[in-house]
Amino acid sequence: SKSGSDYRRAAALVPHYQPPGDAIVYSADSRTMRAGLTYYLEHGPRDILLSRSAASAGRLRASEVPPSPGRLAATERLWLFVYGVHPDPLSARSDLRTILTGHFHLDRVWFPRHETLALYIRDR
Repeated sequence: SKSGSDYRRAAALVPHYQPPGDAIVYSADSRTMRAGLTYYLEHGPRDILLSRSAASAGRLRASEVPPSPGRLAATERLWLFVYGVHPDPLSARSDLRTILTGHFHLDRVWFPRHETLALYIRDR
């Protein structure tokens, strides 16, 4: 929409920084973030918390599994795409804070329009 999120701009950033194997997490309970970004990303990061798409669930929102260290165990790089401008991107997904801050560091953050796109990389 004219004053909403700019999914095209956000999606254009991802291929420049995405090697194979990256994962992504979206705003909790989002109706449009997944669909908006996925529409513009032909080969985007795997949606690591997705359990059931909105279409298959017959709902406006997709279903997610709770985040856990085990679910992220094989993930080296994690994208976080959330509504709003958040200098601390994890403030929009506090359920990820303990998992990510214990094993990942924030590498880059972008603010395409009315959203935040952040890239976390596993500590070595």
